Amino acid sequence: MSDAAGELRWPHTLKNVIYSTSSFVFEFLFPALIALIVAQLIGYLIADKSKLSWLLQHSRYILYVFAVLVIGKAILQYYFWQSIIFEGRGDGGILFIQPLVVPVAAKVLIIIALAQALRRVMPVIEESKTLV
Repeated sequence: MSDAAGELRWPHTLKNVIYSTSSFVFEFLFPALIALIVAQLIGYLIADKSKLSWLLQHSRYILYVFAVLVIGKAILQYYFWQSIIFEGRGDGGILFIQPLVVPVAAKVLIIIALAQALRRVMPVIEESKTLV
């Protein structure tokens, strides 16, 4: 950016882009995708059509990828805090493990449980649709 006083520099542009992109993906995109999968599952249960949508067919894999990405984000976030805040020193780094691990573990377990439930329920639903 430039103005009358000269060029204005913003040194943290890359960090802000990475933060905003990861926030958008993990806080809006993936939860919206999960809501869309659940909505399509409900629609499939209620409707008379016997064909699964592409999203519902591949929902397990999408959920597994989301779980892996959540774990990866937590690892990168820990290393970011460790290197930036504590400058690579070991002191205080352990303080960030527990508040980071417990919510991430809960989120990953919920996502994997949803994927497993879909894996087990979808064949039963498909078979009952063909019998009717």
